[in-house]
Amino acid sequence: RYGLKDKYTLYLMVAAYLQQKEYNEASLQISLIKALINDSGANFLNGVQLIQELKINSAKQFFSYPYYDTFIDFDLIGFDEFLESL
Repeated sequence: RYGLKDKYTLYLMVAAYLQQKEYNEASLQISLIKALINDSGANFLNGVQLIQELKINSAKQFFSYPYYDTFIDFDLIGFDEFLESL
């Protein structure tokens, strides 16, 4: 049964906020995930958010463990062009 405080509902909300570039709202939802359900995948979400903001060095700390959940999918749009421009 799904509700507003369900893990997957919260993940969908984070994805929606990130897609709309509402990073502060996404951060609040990630904090809520950590506080309410103590989900280790929230660190992965933090890393994804930092990559989206192109804060690569800061993002590395959130990828120290593999992410095993099947729910998250993301695209890095323009990332190849960014790397080529360096």
